[in-house]
Amino acid sequence: IVLSDRQNGERLIDFVITENYNFTLQEPQNRELQLKFFKDKSSLSDVKTSSINIKHIGDEVIVYSDSKIEMITLTNLDGRTIKRLANTNKIKIPNAGLFLLSVQTKDCIKIFKIKTSK
Repeated sequence: IVLSDRQNGERLIDFVITENYNFTLQEPQNRELQLKFFKDKSSLSDVKTSSINIKHIGDEVIVYSDSKIEMITLTNLDGRTIKRLANTNKIKIPNAGLFLLSVQTKDCIKIFKIKTSK
């Protein structure tokens, strides 16, 4: 996985799948970034899959998983984190709109699109 500047193609970060990365990019706000994923056949055998499903009832989303849920993150389409909850399988959606729900387990991360109306 590579994070690069969209305009000039400069590689900012090369991610290695076996490690976790946290970073803060202190750049001008108008800089466009691009995240590229490259499939490597040799690494496919190392990938663990986990079954993650959701049930959306009213303003609440319940997450079901084979693995322990470590983190649930609700993000709006501007990329702003609305809520981040650890070690739970439920999250309330605060208002109407379109959101991305990221579910992280020990084995994987899965992202769902959530649409709510009130």
